[in-house]
Amino acid sequence: MFATETLELADNMEKIVECFKSHPVAFPTETVYGLGAIVWREDLIKRVFEVKNRPNDNPLIVHVSSLEMLRECIDGDIPKEYKEVIELFWPGPLTLLFKRSKKIPDAVTAGGEYVAIRMPNHRDTLKLIDHLQAPIVGPSANKSTRPSPTTAKHVFEDLNGEIPVIIDGGACEKGVESTVVNGLLSPPLLLRHGSITYEELQEYFAGLALLSEMTQHEKQTCPGTRYKHYSPTAPVIMFTGTDSEKQAKITVYLEQQAKAVQNGRISKVGLLLPSGLLQAIEQNVGAANPSLNLVGYPLGESLTEIAHSIFDGLRYLDRYTETIYTADVENRQEGRAVMDRLTRASSTIV
Repeated sequence: MFATETLELADNMEKIVECFKSHPVAFPTETVYGLGAIVWREDLIKRVFEVKNRPNDNPLIVHVSSLEMLRECIDGDIPKEYKEVIELFWPGPLTLLFKRSKKIPDAVTAGGEYVAIRMPNHRDTLKLIDHLQAPIVGPSANKSTRPSPTTAKHVFEDLNGEIPVIIDGGACEKGVESTVVNGLLSPPLLLRHGSITYEELQEYFAGLALLSEMTQHEKQTCPGTRYKHYSPTAPVIMFTGTDSEKQAKITVYLEQQAKAVQNGRISKVGLLLPSGLLQAIEQNVGAANPSLNLVGYPLGESLTEIAHSIFDGLRYLDRYTETIYTADVENRQEGRAVMDRLTRASSTIV
């Protein structure tokens, strides 16, 4: 057990670099917080899997700070299929699959032929990797299956006592994991939705295929596509349909909850909803049923706002409620990433 410290990088660079020599360390990115270990240290990579309770056949993403560092990790030169998107989207939330260098430990790729790599768009993390003079692996800094952490506080909730240091870089800008693409296949495959959208990437990868079109073998090459993910302890119920249909369905469920309260069965219900829908539910159902114990978390209205808030909302409501109600969003742009996470977090879809 460790007395886990939360430190800012600027005042503690040497101490943090020293920690990386013997332990995994949590670090910030623009997407979510990662649990880092130097890629060449197979012993520490194994420790990352242990801390997270992550299956060891689930590959990891490697983070680099330069194209020179990228070349250390891959077989041959940067593929022509990637040169334009690297120039446009790196540093940023786009992970690309490359043929791996023989130097990359099997633990990183789960023995596969591809290695997933990105260059994070976070000033502190780029400085850290530069100081380490080595790439680092960086799966989300949480217990496997839990909602991903977007603040240092979230990391502390999951990993306090199991790692020595959490680098506090503030709240993550994007709030959802990177988009993952294998552009070396025919057709190229979008393996995980993120804040760089399918619609944006279609321009650069002709015939880009989606997750639903993947084979099981292709899923095994991508971090985070094979196992249960993003689930709070509280059961999550996702309501689908038009806004009026979702409001009607949620109203029925909440009225059932109100009857349960009257019969002495009290439970707190979390409402993880776009701001307008949340306001309508609270004003109509909440006002008519004062015995209901509702805790609302407004996600905002735009798909970008919702993607940014979704993990923080799941964690917040998991702390304070026993059941979480949420709603589907448009399956386009950032909404694709939101729907991927919500679908996997939900125990029931109505």
